[in-house]
Amino acid sequence: MRVAVLMGGDSSEREVSLRSGQAVAQGLREAGHEVVEIDIPDVAAVMGCEALQGVDVVFPALHGGDGEDGHLQALLDVLGVRYALSGPTASALAMDKGLTKRLMRSAGIPTPDWLQVTWNCRPGAAPQVSLPGVGLDPDLTLARIEERVLAEIGFPAVVKLNSGGSSVGVEIVERPAACAAAFERVAAAQGACLVDVLVEKYVPGRELTAAILLGRRLPLLEIRPREGFYD
Repeated sequence: MRVAVLMGGDSSEREVSLRSGQAVAQGLREAGHEVVEIDIPDVAAVMGCEALQGVDVVFPALHGGDGEDGHLQALLDVLGVRYALSGPTASALAMDKGLTKRLMRSAGIPTPDWLQVTWNCRPGAAPQVSLPGVGLDPDLTLARIEERVLAEIGFPAVVKLNSGGSSVGVEIVERPAACAAAFERVAAAQGACLVDVLVEKYVPGRELTAAILLGRRLPLLEIRPREGFYD
């Protein structure tokens, strides 16, 4: 089978994507497939990409941004190009942590308590916070965020980008005094004026990934941060 591995892109996780794509390509070659590695500058580059001609299937190895949130998948659907992994809807839902958590709650699946903050990084602009079943708070400040996290979630807490991945824009906050600075650092990691930030109750334990492929359970994988990763 002739497989095109898409990697790179323009998100903050470009370097991670390149490493993933190269590993996927190596594995596919070892399995006996013909592989075309395609480093794209952005998702729009697949339009008119000659390297995609004649391939049987595309393996998307992009991380974050338009490559993982359903935009790439929708574009490949429009182009009539077959690809592996999830489609546009599942990709978009899974990339939005707040929406995924609300769906989990509605299905009776436990998920840690959280605050979802839409933060406007422009000087003088007011942020807004939303909670499941609660409206917006247009008068929110960093000090007010700290108060609400302390009262409604508690510390330690995890501050993360709502649509980020690969541990980009993730901080564990041990005490209230460190909350505001961590929040600002995470918001800045998005590189945009309007940013969605999730503040979530910290749950200690091991991080495991469970995958199901064509109805078959694959082996569990444990994710461990490198030594000094959080320093």
